[in-house]
Amino acid sequence: MPDFTSYVPPGVYVQDTSQPVVTPTTVPTNIVTVIGPAQGYQTSTDVVQVYWNHNVALSKRGIFVTAVTGPPAIAAPVVKNSAGATMVYGTDYTFVVDTSGGGGAANAVTYILRLGTSGTPSGPSPNGLHDGDTVFVTYSYANSNYYAPQAFSDPSQISATYGAALTATAPSDPNASQVICALTLAAQLAMANGASTVLAVATNPADGTLKDQFLAAYAKIQADYRASLIVPLFVDGAAEAGGLRRGDILVRLGQHEIGSVEDLMYVLNASKPGERVTATALRDGKELKVDVTFREGHRSH
Repeated sequence: MPDFTSYVPPGVYVQDTSQPVVTPTTVPTNIVTVIGPAQGYQTSTDVVQVYWNHNVALSKRGIFVTAVTGPPAIAAPVVKNSAGATMVYGTDYTFVVDTSGGGGAANAVTYILRLGTSGTPSGPSPNGLHDGDTVFVTYSYANSNYYAPQAFSDPSQISATYGAALTATAPSDPNASQVICALTLAAQLAMANGASTVLAVATNPADGTLKDQFLAAYAKIQADYRASLIVPLFVDGAAEAGGLRRGDILVRLGQHEIGSVEDLMYVLNASKPGERVTATALRDGKELKVDVTFREGHRSH
């Protein structure tokens, strides 16, 4: 009679699992890199005392000391005294920006200095700001880390860094967008559709044209091993040029159904620059078909 004690049926294999199976963690899996426009700044409020002969440093670096027309549009700092009255820049106070530490504007330290009258600089300002008075300084800033590649595994970290994705309520104007930060929205959608980590890179308006902004952003991740799947965001322009509008729901691109961000990313990465396909979208519940052409973009090899 045959001995079946050591018999192994065909196709069945026995493996010793007494030792733990170790999965290398040096290369994170399922990472999506998203490049595009962010809100462009973060906001902060400092409570400081001001003096006419002593510069007082604000806590953040890369502060916008004047308004920026944009995009994105950034408001000038607002300084209020303890009574809530708004002080006037150039009359009650001024800012001193120190870039001596290197790193340009994004690494600059900003100081606030109280102003007096022309005849008595140590006296109160024209609107009654005295030496040692407490003021509340609300400002926007974008330090050197803001435009650097940053990895996120928690959606809340993304909105804390770049701003909320959407407004709390829908705008009354049907042509207005509810999107506050396109980068936050895209990154959170990627995570909602299976990405374990998002490597986000905010484009910097200071780099010039949209093309220059993307080239500068790509250069920052060129040697980053994590940047394997890259999704560039073209907001208010690229899609509209092809006949699509904000609010359209893309359901098919060429021969591919689009049901998730992963579907879209697959099609974008499989496409060839100059390739022309038909995009099918839903607008106000009705199907719309337009011809679109894929643009030249960065691809990983």
